[in-house]
Amino acid sequence: MSGFSEASTIQPAIVERLAQKDLAWVHVPAFKLDRTADGVLIESDLVQALLRLNPHIAERPDRVDEILPVLRAAVLSALTDGLVAANERMVAWMRGAMTFKFIGTDAYVPVRLIDFDNPRSNRLVVSGRGFGFTGDNAEVTFGLSPNARRFDVVLWINGFPVVVGETKSPVDASKSWLTGATDIHKWYEVECANFFVPNILSFATEGREFHYGAVRQLPQEWLMWGSTSDPYDLDGGVRVMRCVELLLSPERLLSIVRDFTLFDRPFVDGKPTHVKLIPRYPQVEAVEAIHRRVLDPLRDRGLLWHYQGTGKTLICAFAGLMLLNDERVGGPTVLIVLDRIDLVEQTVRQFRTAGLPTLRVAGTRDQLRKMLAEDHRGIIVTTIFRFENAGFLNDRRNIIVLVDEAHRTQEGQLGEDMRNALPHAQFFGLTGSPIAGADRNTFKLFGDPGDPGYVLSQYLMERSIADGSSVPMHVEGRLVNYHVDQAALDEAYAAMAEEERLTEEERELLSERAGRTKTIMLNPERVRAVCEDIVDHYFAKVAPLGLKAQVVAFDRELCVLYYDEICRLLKARGSTVEAAVVMTVGTTKSEPREWRGRFELTKDQEAQVKARFTNHADPLSFLVVTSKLLTGFDAPIEGVLYLDKPLRLHTLFQAITRTNRRWTHPITQQDYVGLGDQIAKALRAADPERGGKRPVDVQGLASELEAALLTALNRFAGLDRSDFSFGALQAAQQRLPKGEQRDAFAADFTVVQGLWEFLWPSGALEPFRADYKWMAHIYESVKPT
Repeated sequence: MSGFSEASTIQPAIVERLAQKDLAWVHVPAFKLDRTADGVLIESDLVQALLRLNPHIAERPDRVDEILPVLRAAVLSALTDGLVAANERMVAWMRGAMTFKFIGTDAYVPVRLIDFDNPRSNRLVVSGRGFGFTGDNAEVTFGLSPNARRFDVVLWINGFPVVVGETKSPVDASKSWLTGATDIHKWYEVECANFFVPNILSFATEGREFHYGAVRQLPQEWLMWGSTSDPYDLDGGVRVMRCVELLLSPERLLSIVRDFTLFDRPFVDGKPTHVKLIPRYPQVEAVEAIHRRVLDPLRDRGLLWHYQGTGKTLICAFAGLMLLNDERVGGPTVLIVLDRIDLVEQTVRQFRTAGLPTLRVAGTRDQLRKMLAEDHRGIIVTTIFRFENAGFLNDRRNIIVLVDEAHRTQEGQLGEDMRNALPHAQFFGLTGSPIAGADRNTFKLFGDPGDPGYVLSQYLMERSIADGSSVPMHVEGRLVNYHVDQAALDEAYAAMAEEERLTEEERELLSERAGRTKTIMLNPERVRAVCEDIVDHYFAKVAPLGLKAQVVAFDRELCVLYYDEICRLLKARGSTVEAAVVMTVGTTKSEPREWRGRFELTKDQEAQVKARFTNHADPLSFLVVTSKLLTGFDAPIEGVLYLDKPLRLHTLFQAITRTNRRWTHPITQQDYVGLGDQIAKALRAADPERGGKRPVDVQGLASELEAALLTALNRFAGLDRSDFSFGALQAAQQRLPKGEQRDAFAADFTVVQGLWEFLWPSGALEPFRADYKWMAHIYESVKPT
């Protein structure tokens, strides 16, 4: 073996780990599978599952010939209906939700393809290189030559290819997990769409990071799996193998199919799309914690503290799906309680398009009272305000109340009214910013004293950023050239008061009003200065990234002034960028009449503004607000928030975390190519004074190289540098924990690399070749991707 490679490290390591007893997959290299190269299914395994799981087929085995063509057609439907639609239909088949009427029978009966109650009783197969099978024929091929594609790792359940994995070399700097994910998304799912119809998920790894995604999910959106019980900064090969163990177990994969797969039809860039939704690991942990608590007869509450932007709405959706599917819960009512009407509309749209069963909306107090009085079972979405003076409504225990943004509106009378209406319900609060003050305490209101720190499930900022679910935020205090000349102001004020012959009381009253924050903020000079700074900063730092901006003004009057000034500045620049105001209009008699004509928006018009803002191709790049869209507005394209309004506690936290979403520009996303070595070579190729190669003291530099090499290699004392397995690579990586030790190694290796490149191609390098190549592989395997 010439060195670390994909075939010697990560691929066999994954295959062999999955085939260990605790994970229960059986390794079968591709050339031993009972299938043809253009066949999606291992039909012999599927037939056995049909006979084993369906008594009505077992008693008449010829019925297999009736159902097989239907399943084959479902696989082929990707060519006509699209991959996501075909996958959605196949998920229904795999869940056992589809029925079939066999010849000679009078009724449709369900068809079971998978045993969810006993996951390891299914036929579990993993294909790929491993256990001495190192040739290309160990990998699954789909399609006929010369257009066939080969998949590195494939997991099969009862003959269905449910997982496809793409592995890359851990020491090839030109490739990463993203390269593998792009291969799957751009080529495999397009050219081999039928093969991905039964797909639960796909993964990609180069041994440094492990990312997974659903069919047709953009590679940049693939995330890492993990566990909140692990160190948040776990990385490298150790994190990769933890992902394998946790995500690719039969139990977890089948749980994702049954309880954690939804489909949505959102509008993206103004166009309808069809997407598959699978969970992140903190969502799974949260939902399973809710499920366990609901089944616990002794406890009836829980607080879920998950960082902003990590998918709490989907936690509600997945929890509803799991609770409704579990007979032990006894036909529950899952009540999702929000504190804003626009959030209800957004949530209901997502839930309905995702196909959640028995979903209803309680838009008024009477509707809520009627649904609960009539004992509606299923999902009800409403707002906390519908409980005002509601009185007693229902005393069932299996009413599960999921309160989103649990830090708001729950401590006062509305929260008390809700609990009085549902005295035996189970309450779960979801928040990204719990409050623990003297008068308001989210922990004690929703938390169970038996939970650590009163928290049932926790996923905090550091872990979210380490996982790539959120991005770090940068807060910058902006200073504008606007100053109040206090001495001149006092002098002018005294002269004016004297001229107007104001009494002392009148002077004090005027002074108090004139000194208020609003008076200062509305000053025309300040408005111009702030808006000039906003526009200059936006075009210098934000616009080049393809991102957009939100401006939070002190009040509605300042919204209008900022909007007008920003529009004036944009026009003066000759820019095509646009701005818009989103605020409530028509609530006070004192507001200018012109506001209604200029800024009043219907619900549909406001939705159109938000859709334009989230569309990267639309010129609308500034949203000016004061209270609307501070929370619950999911706009990953928002890269900067210009805050000119005093905010506190959770409101401030939620406002600034609008900008922590991951977003990739679909056009300007760049790949960065490492040209450093080539530039270094070009700079030293010739001596400008002598016109040729610089004179080199080969022997002296070779001695320096040897010393530098030994310094760097001391970290790996005792390791076998002739072993090129994934285990050997992990052992070397563990000598380089993240932080100072890894940085020190990188600095030492940079010295070695510089000396090596300078001496190349001298024969003096030959004695050090093997060690240099080994250490270069280690360096590439820990370098950030």
